[in-house]
Amino acid sequence: MLKIKVKMGDSSRNEQDSPFVCKGFIVDDEGKVLLLKRGMTAPSFPGKWDLPGGHIHNGESKEKGLAREIEEETGLIINDPVSYGYSSIPNQFFFVIEQWDGEVQLSFEHDDFAWVDLKTELDDYPCGPNYYKVLRHYAQNI
Repeated sequence: MLKIKVKMGDSSRNEQDSPFVCKGFIVDDEGKVLLLKRGMTAPSFPGKWDLPGGHIHNGESKEKGLAREIEEETGLIINDPVSYGYSSIPNQFFFVIEQWDGEVQLSFEHDDFAWVDLKTELDDYPCGPNYYKVLRHYAQNI
């Protein structure tokens, strides 16, 4: 049986957020990537699948903001994120994370999570069109 802890919090955007978003391809030992299902009350793309991450704060490095967001959303502590270097979305940055610690503990923002083989299972996890492009690009280049 899968055990999921849910953290509670305020979903409003923080005034210290910058316009930049960082997302992470968290990869497990089998090469599967962690996807999170956005809650039905999410302001954009409710019920769609997404990578963990979010807005970095003003003055925060991309890597530090990514680590903070991933810990807030999943409870995971990441190590050594590597820039993926591709994005179909302005002001968004993607990183590959192969070193991380902990168990997934969903925040209030998400309803579910899955470890997904992006080469064979991506179409089973509906996501926003821009994220689909990035996920498909990653799947074709790993």
